[in-house]
Amino acid sequence: MYIKNFYTGLLAAGILLIAGCKKDKAAETTVFVSTSDVTEITSETAKAIGDVDLVGVEDITERGFVWATSAMPTTANEKVAAGSGKGNFSGQVTGLTSGNTYYLRAYVINQGEVYYGNQVQFDASTPLELIINGDFALPDDGVKYNLITDIPNWKSDETSEGLNGREYDYWRGSGAAYVNDWGKSIYQVVGDVPSSKSDYAISFDANWSWTDWGDYDPTIVVTFSAFTGDDPTTRTVIGTKVFANGYFPGWQDNWTKKTGTFSIPAGSPFTGQKLVIEFDVPTYDDGSSGWDPNMWFNFDNVSVIQTLK
Repeated sequence: MYIKNFYTGLLAAGILLIAGCKKDKAAETTVFVSTSDVTEITSETAKAIGDVDLVGVEDITERGFVWATSAMPTTANEKVAAGSGKGNFSGQVTGLTSGNTYYLRAYVINQGEVYYGNQVQFDASTPLELIINGDFALPDDGVKYNLITDIPNWKSDETSEGLNGREYDYWRGSGAAYVNDWGKSIYQVVGDVPSSKSDYAISFDANWSWTDWGDYDPTIVVTFSAFTGDDPTTRTVIGTKVFANGYFPGWQDNWTKKTGTFSIPAGSPFTGQKLVIEFDVPTYDDGSSGWDPNMWFNFDNVSVIQTLK
C-alpha cells in the first residue's frame, strides 16, 4: 500500500490544498500544481501558464489547461494539453468570444486521475475606442479656437495660430476641427503598441471647406506612429492609411463619411512604445505647376476602434 497526497495552489503564496489521497505503504508521492495569471489576452485567444512539481516515484502523464464561462471548469469543458512531466508549461487558449468572462485552471493527470490547480478569471478583450473627444465638442462646441491644442485630448506640432483648430460648421450646426495643408497634423496619444496583432477600424467625417482657384483632388493621411519617453515629436512612423477624396469644389458643404482599416502585426518592433494616431492633409501639388491651392479641411466624428487578435 502507498499514501498519495495531491496539493493544488500557488506555491509562491504557500497555499496548499489537499485534493485527494490513496494509501500504499511502499511510497509517498506529492504533486503540486499552480495556475498563473492569463496573459496576452485578445478578443479570441489568450496565453495560459502553469507549473507542476512532483515528489515521489510517479509521473505526470498529461498536463494542460481547462476553461469555461462558468466557474471551476473541468476536462469536460474546453481544454488544451501542454505535454507531460513536471516543470513550467504554457498553452494557447482559443475560441474565446469578445467580452465574455472566463474561468481557467491548470490540470494534470497522474496515474489516470485528473487534478486541478487554482482557478483564475479573465475577460476576453473587447473592441476599444481609442479617440477621445472625436466630435470636438469640448470644451464649448460653439467657440472657435485657433489651435487644436486648445481642444481636450488633441495635440499638434503646429505653433502658428490659425492653421489648425476648431470652428463652427454652419451646415452641420456643430463644431468641427479644421486643418490647413500648409500646417501640421493633429493627433492623439492613445496608449501603447500591443504585443498581439491589433486591427484598427478608422472612421471620420470629411469636408473640404475651402480651396483656392478651383477644384482639386487632395488626400487625407492617417498615420500610426510610436515613441518612447515623454516627447511625441520624436515619434517614428509605423505605417499610414491614405484616403482619396475625389474632386471637391471649394467652400461648399462636402461632408462625406470615410472608413478604412489598419493593422499592426504581432511582435511588432514597436511593442510597448506609446502609440500615436494622427490626421493630416499633405501639401497639395497638382503635378504640373507646383501650385499649392491653400486648402482648408474639416474633421468631425473621428473614431479609431482597436481590436486585439
